[in-house]
Amino acid sequence: MGKKADQKRTPTKDDLTAFLESGINKMTDDEVRTQIAADKSKYPKTGMALVELQREGWDPLGFNRDTGCEALDGLDDMFPSDQELHSLRDKFVHTAMETYLELLRRRKPDTLETVKPLKRPVLMEFFDACNTKMDTPSFREALRKHMQETAKMPNDEIIEAQKDLLEILGFERAHGCACLEKIGSQYPDDKEVLQKFQMWQRKAKDTLMQVARDFQAGGGQLDVSGQLGVVKELEACLDEARSSVESMTPEEKEDLITKMQPKLKIFMNLPKEAKESYIKKMAHTDKLNFAKAQWLFASVMRKQWEAQQRGEPGAMASAPGSQQMTMDGGGGGGYGGDQSKIGSAAAAKPVEKPTQQQMM
Repeated sequence: MGKKADQKRTPTKDDLTAFLESGINKMTDDEVRTQIAADKSKYPKTGMALVELQREGWDPLGFNRDTGCEALDGLDDMFPSDQELHSLRDKFVHTAMETYLELLRRRKPDTLETVKPLKRPVLMEFFDACNTKMDTPSFREALRKHMQETAKMPNDEIIEAQKDLLEILGFERAHGCACLEKIGSQYPDDKEVLQKFQMWQRKAKDTLMQVARDFQAGGGQLDVSGQLGVVKELEACLDEARSSVESMTPEEKEDLITKMQPKLKIFMNLPKEAKESYIKKMAHTDKLNFAKAQWLFASVMRKQWEAQQRGEPGAMASAPGSQQMTMDGGGGGGYGGDQSKIGSAAAAKPVEKPTQQQMM
């Protein structure tokens, strides 16, 4: 039995420490995870079940739950120099993220949907799960490791993680991607869905840029020449393509990007084993144009990253062709969608610390 809740008493550092340590222990307890994952009648929404589990931690300490949460949200102001307490709070947040994703994994249906559309609640859960995944230290470390080993952008790793989450939520990955591409037409007037969609796109792009900045800040050299997936069939054209691109005017470059964008989009959505076959069927002139477009995109991306490293505002939007580098595979993460109805991703913002109410 917990103490009677005090409506006025404010938690001290010791109280906050006790709450955070107890919460971490609960969230990592396998029996607790099993109970929440199995009891869908009591815990129909995974995220809300986790929030309730967190809030219950104030009861044995004798605090009103809302009062306790408010104190935790104000921890930075109350204890601005207490690094030990800040680290414990961060561990609590990261544990909550990993626990949320683990609970979703444990609730994965035995059979995956291949016909029905993504219902709105599942769609919203998907967006939340993806955004949570992007912020977990373990996933970001995996992306950094990929860059250290390959010197390449981890676009595919982000996309595969998103597809994995589609299947965790019960939708076969190819069918789920097809459903996501219809969001603009399926929910043309649903502001909440469209906002969530934009946040999802932005989070994937922000994550990609952040791990790239960290990689470069640590002395890593980013190889963006193969960012769009240069295949063997194009290798013979690359030198000729590079020479041609270097002599083009800005207008000619923009025209080439506009012309080649549909083909590049098809190419980026093909399985890896199908890309060679796709290029092989092209005439030499088409292959050369394709190689030129790839080289141009690589050049644009390199300039964007260099500009970001110098701290130039609006660098991602200012380079030629950057507006075509959307979330359909050319710019990092996500599956695309009806951009005419959904709108472009907003400018990158720093990741904000979630409040105690949103720690999943």
